[in-house]
Amino acid sequence: MALIEYCPGFAEKLRRDFPRVHVHRIDAARLQQLELFNGERAGAVISGIPLLLMSAHSVTGLLEAAFAKLRSDGAFYQFTYGRDAPIAGRVLDRIGLEATRIGGALANLPPAHV
Repeated sequence: MALIEYCPGFAEKLRRDFPRVHVHRIDAARLQQLELFNGERAGAVISGIPLLLMSAHSVTGLLEAAFAKLRSDGAFYQFTYGRDAPIAGRVLDRIGLEATRIGGALANLPPAHV
């Protein structure tokens, strides 16, 4: 398992709380530069990155980097606080992806969706 975190303080907290997990303090947009799992691809990516606040160009780069690290049967899970998919339809189309809402936590304030 690997965790990617940009904030130095939170990355350090993750290292303390999860000592058996590899925590990488790096901007997720630079994920392609990072060697993970001895060259093996991941089975899943779980992201809480605020994609709604990012440009379409940045989101595209981040998704391409994440999917380059995933197995062909892997899954990408994105938490969002928006009602709709946090990735614009044109971005999904450009990189050949589909978004499907699979659940949420309506009791959370604001409500969170996956």
